[in-house]
Amino acid sequence: MGIQINDKYRMNISVYTHEQVLGHLDMVLKALASKGRYTKFYIGITNNLAVRASQHERKSPDYKEMYPIYEEQEMIVAQDSFHNLERDAINRFRAGVIHPETRRVMLRCANSQEGSVAKNWLYVLVG
Repeated sequence: MGIQINDKYRMNISVYTHEQVLGHLDMVLKALASKGRYTKFYIGITNNLAVRASQHERKSPDYKEMYPIYEEQEMIVAQDSFHNLERDAINRFRAGVIHPETRRVMLRCANSQEGSVAKNWLYVLVG
């Protein structure tokens, strides 16, 4: 079956601050958590969504969907700046998605690293 790439939550405008992207990612994670279908998520960056989905499928077949969140144009912001966005997103959401009333973890973050080499797509994988 494979990991499905779903553009439902992709930001369509090309210029954002990293804080705006992280705010959007926060809303996406809460929306995904509220569905009750997933137990974990993974934040990543890549230059090729299809190739990265295929790699995740081989390594972690329990992930079901990939949601591209934001594509940063290389000519607008330096790649190392975008690279920091992944690190910042992982650090911000490392505790997972917490239900505001029960304080129960609805989705846990599966990232174990602080990021990877510079890329231009931010995505979230859920399973």
